Amino acid sequence: MSADEKILVIEDDDSLREDLVMVLSDEGYWVQSAASGLDALELANRQNFDLVVSDIRMAGMDGLDTLERLRQEQPSVATLIITGFTAEADSIRAVRLGVGDYLKKPFELSEFIAAVARQLHLHRSRKLRKKREESLRLTATWALERLASNPKGGRLAWATASEMGLSPEVAGQAQMAVLLELCQQASPRWDPDGLPGDLLHIVEELRSEAEEVSLPARIAQVALQPNFRAEGETTLAAAWERASQRSQAQDENSQPQRRRRVSLLQLARSQEPVNPAEARTYFETVAQEGASDREQVEALLGLCRLSKNDPERCLAYAQQAVSLARSLNGLLGCVSALQAGLWLVQAGFKKEAVAFYEQAGRVGRELGQPLLEAKAILALSAAGSEMDVQHIQRALSCLLEVSERFELLDEAWWIAPSLLRLQARAPHPLQEKALAVIGRDAPGVFLRLVQAGNLEPAARLPIVVALKDPKHPAALECMKLLAADTQAEVRGAAEAVVRSAGGVLLPPTVRIYTLGSFEVFRGDERIPDQQFRSSKQRFLLSRLAASRRQLPTERIIDDFWPDSGEGGRSSLNVCVFHLRKVLRPKDWPEELDYIQRDNMGLQLNPQLPIWHDVNEVLALATPEVNPSEETVGRWKKAVDLYRGPYLETCYMDWAVTTRESLEVTILTCLRNLLEILISQQRAAEALEYANRLLELDKYCQEGHLAAMKAHLWQGRPEASIKQFEQCKKLLARELQIEPSIALLEAHQRTLLSVK
Repeated sequence: MSADEKILVIEDDDSLREDLVMVLSDEGYWVQSAASGLDALELANRQNFDLVVSDIRMAGMDGLDTLERLRQEQPSVATLIITGFTAEADSIRAVRLGVGDYLKKPFELSEFIAAVARQLHLHRSRKLRKKREESLRLTATWALERLASNPKGGRLAWATASEMGLSPEVAGQAQMAVLLELCQQASPRWDPDGLPGDLLHIVEELRSEAEEVSLPARIAQVALQPNFRAEGETTLAAAWERASQRSQAQDENSQPQRRRRVSLLQLARSQEPVNPAEARTYFETVAQEGASDREQVEALLGLCRLSKNDPERCLAYAQQAVSLARSLNGLLGCVSALQAGLWLVQAGFKKEAVAFYEQAGRVGRELGQPLLEAKAILALSAAGSEMDVQHIQRALSCLLEVSERFELLDEAWWIAPSLLRLQARAPHPLQEKALAVIGRDAPGVFLRLVQAGNLEPAARLPIVVALKDPKHPAALECMKLLAADTQAEVRGAAEAVVRSAGGVLLPPTVRIYTLGSFEVFRGDERIPDQQFRSSKQRFLLSRLAASRRQLPTERIIDDFWPDSGEGGRSSLNVCVFHLRKVLRPKDWPEELDYIQRDNMGLQLNPQLPIWHDVNEVLALATPEVNPSEETVGRWKKAVDLYRGPYLETCYMDWAVTTRESLEVTILTCLRNLLEILISQQRAAEALEYANRLLELDKYCQEGHLAAMKAHLWQGRPEASIKQFEQCKKLLARELQIEPSIALLEAHQRTLLSVK
C-alpha cells in the first residue's frame, strides 16, 4: 500500500461511502469520494486516479456509465464494482468495460480491502511493465539510431527492428534511414525538384516531428545535403523493394512481417491515385510473398484494379484473388468476387464478372448477408443482366436503410450510372430516393458523370431531380453544366434549379475509419494519406473521434507530448491547424470547422455530420438478454465493420486500452452471435463466424466447437474431425492443455456418425 496510490470511491449511500473512505484511509491510501457519477467525473477531470471503486445503481448516471466516461479520460485506471444487484445485463456491461473485480453487497471489509489491494497490485504491475517496455523501446531506438547512422547499417537496422517486433514507430525510423541511404547511393548529385513526391512527403513529416526523436531530424538533414539526389528508377518503391529483400526461410506469417505487409498496403492505397506504378510495386511485393491471408487478397485485388487496361492480366489477378479469398472464408470470397467483378466489367470480361456476381449473391444469401446480396443484384443489373424489377427494388430498400447509407455512398461510382439509366427507362420512387441520397452525400459522382459526357439525355434528367435543392458546391456546379445542356428539357429543368438555388450549404459527412487501416473520407472522396503530415495528426483525429465529450487540453498534451512543457502546447496548435485544413473541403465558400476548441479543450464539432467506425461498432455490438433476428443482423454488421485492430501502429496508453477493449467487445459479440446461430442450426453462417472468431482467437474452444458442429450439419464429418485434431494439437503445443469436455463429446459423436 502507498499514500501515492489514489483511490476514488463513488457511492450514493452516505453511510457506506464514509465507511469505505475511512477504512481505505486507515490502510494508508489517498482517497477521495463522490456521491454521484457527475461529481466523480468532475473529480476525475482534475485528478488522475489509480483505482475507482463504484456502486452500479445510483440516482442519475449509474456506475457503469460513469466508469465508461471516466475511462475515456483515464484509460488505464483500475476498477472495482460493488453492488447489491447482479442483473445479467449489468454483468455483460461490466465484462465489456473490462471491470477488474466485482463485489456483491453485503461484503466483509476484509474482503473489500483484499480486493482493493489485488487491483492496485495489478495496476502497479501494468505500470511497471509499461515503464520497462518504454525503457526497452528507448534503448532499442538508441541502438538502432547508432546502427542506422553507419552508411551501411540501414538495412540491418530495419531488419533488426522488424525481427524484434518493435513498435512500427521504432522500425519506421530505421526504415527511413534505409530509404534515404539507398537513394543517396543512387546518385551523387542533388536537385530539390528531383526528390520523389512521396519521399519528399516523408522527409517533411519527419522534419515536422523532429522534436520527438533524434533520428528523423538527422535524416531530414541528410536529405537536404548537396550530395543527395534520387532520380530515374530509384523511386521510393525501388528503395523499399531493395531494403525488404530477406531470407526466403523467414516465416512470412510472423507478426512483424504481417505489420510490414499492412504498411505496404497502406502505402499502395495512398499512392494509387497519384502514382499507380509505385502502388503496383507495393501490391506486387505483398502478393508475391506467399502468405495466404487477407493482405494478399487485398494486394491481388489492387493489382486487378490497376490492370483494367491489360485485360488478360486483370482477369488472372481477379481469379487468383477470388480463389484465395474463398479458401480463407466465404464472406471474404463474396466481397472479393463483387470487387473483382467491377474491374472485370471495365476490362471487357462481362461474362466472367456476371459469374462472380451470381456467386457473390448466392453466398451472401447463404450467409445471411442481405447487404451483399443486394449489391450483387445491383451489380448484375449494372452489367446488363435481365433482373426482376422487384429484386432490384428490394436491393435498393436494403441499401437505403439509415445504417447502410454509406454502403450506397461507397458504391455510388458504379451504382449511380445504372440507376440513372433505370430511372430513364422505368421511373420508380425507390430509384429516385436512392439517387437523391447520392446527390446529398456525393454530388461529385453526378458532376463527374456530366463532365464525362457519356449519359444519354433521358439519363441526365434524373440528375436534375436528384439535385433539385443543391446544398453542395459540386451539386451547384453540376446544375450549371446541365443548364447549358443541348436538350431543351434537361436545360430548362436545370435552369429552374439554378435560379432557385440558395440557402445554407450542407457540409459533407466526414467518415473516419480506424479499425484496420486508417482512412478518412469527406463525402465519397478519400482524403489522401499525404495530407496528414504526421502520424500524430492521424492519432489525434482518432482520439477526438472516439471521445463522446470534450477532451481537456492538458490531457491531450500529456498523452501526445509528455514532458515537453510549452513545446507541447505549440505542437498541439500546429497539429490542430493542419487537421482543420485537411478536413475542410477545398474552396468551401462558408466558415466550416470540424474541430471545436476553447480554453478548456477540444472536440469534434457535434453540429457537423461525422461518422466513426469505432462508435458504430460499439452501438451495433451491444449485448441483449433476449436477442431477436434484428439483433443478429446488428451483430453481423459490427463484426463486418471490425476490419482489424484499432490504430495498430499507435502505442499510446489510450490507444492500447481502446484496442484491447474493442477486441474484447468484438470477441464477446462473436460468441453471442455464434450461440444464436448454433442454437438455430444455421450451419453456413455458424461456420463463417466461427472462422472469424478463430481468426481473432485461435485458442477459443467455443469457436472450434461451433465449426465442428457446422461441418457435421453440412454433411462433412471428415472436416469436423480435422477441426478437432487441429484444435487438440494447437492447445497441446501452445497452452499444454486438453480440449474441453464439450469438444471431446462432439468429437465422439462425429466418430460414431462416420462408423
